Amino acid sequence: MKPNIKQQGDELRIELCKGNKDAEEFCNLWYAYVHSIDDLIDEEDADPLRPFFDAALLYNAKFYHQNESLLFPLVLSITAQYRLSVVWEAAYGESNKQKMADVLRMSGNQMFGQVALIVGGFNHMNTMMAKIYLADWKGQH
Repeated sequence: MKPNIKQQGDELRIELCKGNKDAEEFCNLWYAYVHSIDDLIDEEDADPLRPFFDAALLYNAKFYHQNESLLFPLVLSITAQYRLSVVWEAAYGESNKQKMADVLRMSGNQMFGQVALIVGGFNHMNTMMAKIYLADWKGQH
């Protein structure tokens, strides 16, 4: 039996974090945070306060505090890329922007790459990024 998307995500997170429970917690919180923002953009009935709750948990996580100088600049970059993806997704008739938006909407995965770099080094980051982007692309298409 093939694992479902949730199981694949769990397996990737465990492999990504290499047994670091604080990193796993951070990845779970990051995933919840970015998805609550995405829900706010995409769903009419999304709770508008949920991203604030998720952000409070995320930015108080132990792994975030231990690695804030490496993670915070990435938060800003990912936020800018996600914003651009939302704008370009709505650029009807501009297929280049829409194609780029389809890729940029996965920018949040860069955070997982940074976590992989922190817990396992350069080669681990490259291995995990390839797996995560391919799994995410498959899950979205």
